[in-house]
Amino acid sequence: MQSLTTRPWITSGIAVVGAGLIAVAPVAPHSTTDLHLPDVQLTAFDPFGAWIDLFNTSSANAETLADTYFLAPGAVLQQILVNQFGYLGDILNNPASIFDVFSNIGDNIGNVFGDLTLLGAEFDLEDWSTLAPLAQANDTMHSLMTLAFPDIMGADMDPETLAIVTEVLNFLASPLTGALIGALGPVLSPLVEFGNVVGDIVADLGEDPSAALQDLFDLPARVIGSFFNGSDLDLSFLIPLIADAGILPEGITIDALGLSLGGLLTPGQTILPIGADVTETVESGENLFIGGSLWNALSLNVIGIDIVGNAVGPIGSMVALSQIIAGAIGWEGGTNPLADLSFPILDWFDGGEAVPA
Repeated sequence: MQSLTTRPWITSGIAVVGAGLIAVAPVAPHSTTDLHLPDVQLTAFDPFGAWIDLFNTSSANAETLADTYFLAPGAVLQQILVNQFGYLGDILNNPASIFDVFSNIGDNIGNVFGDLTLLGAEFDLEDWSTLAPLAQANDTMHSLMTLAFPDIMGADMDPETLAIVTEVLNFLASPLTGALIGALGPVLSPLVEFGNVVGDIVADLGEDPSAALQDLFDLPARVIGSFFNGSDLDLSFLIPLIADAGILPEGITIDALGLSLGGLLTPGQTILPIGADVTETVESGENLFIGGSLWNALSLNVIGIDIVGNAVGPIGSMVALSQIIAGAIGWEGGTNPLADLSFPILDWFDGGEAVPA
């Protein structure tokens, strides 16, 4: 706060002038009146801060995307090549294995569908390996909410309804919804951020006019920055509707609600890289992978607990999606899938005997 102070020389000057006036014409003293000046908070003007933040945040996000992508560029295509050469070797050495090859391809398609949608997924806290698909698209708090939701809601729902709600929640927590919300992020974020800036200007006008001026000056940088790095959408107006709908169990309240939207370069934050040990990664408490889900982007305060949403953009979601699919069809993570490429070796004769067809 910048306050207005009276300097000593002004005080002395007033005293001298006052004494002279009294000497010339003494008068009865007037009653003094207190003068109250409103406190005005002044904020130092920064013409370049928002633009610097835009550049630095965009640079950091782009670096995260590049690091993850170049770990395994085109991971799906690489793993498909690895698989095809493996299938070719199996068929050349034993043509009857073609049925096993088709069976394996069918299993891979099922794995991809399951890991992308989480439909039909069964999570077992006694077997943390079953949590891998969930942890690849959500952070720790959102993963815990997904696991706890059936227990919280189960008492107030019949089994059939609970099963449907659980499947819907699983889908919302899936990486496929991360790709959907990621694609919408750069389109919606500038509109949302424009509204956020206008709200900031209105809020600051009464208390800090200089801050309102700063908000106005920062508007172009913040809107452009939201295209690259995302924005936050306040959904608090939905809280009364949710409360009136009566869908929350007794004692459960929502005090804040929002959605984190990603920008073009927003990488996202989730727990588990492909091939990482679930137990070690979860216990570390760190988010080591990019990507996300619609559920993971949700911000809310439930019974006093703040859960921060993690935005994801189109590039981050697609890079994560590519690696998740590669993991579902055989990639073990950590290195390029092509590092495990093996060309077929014919083994038609073993000890001088032909291998039966």
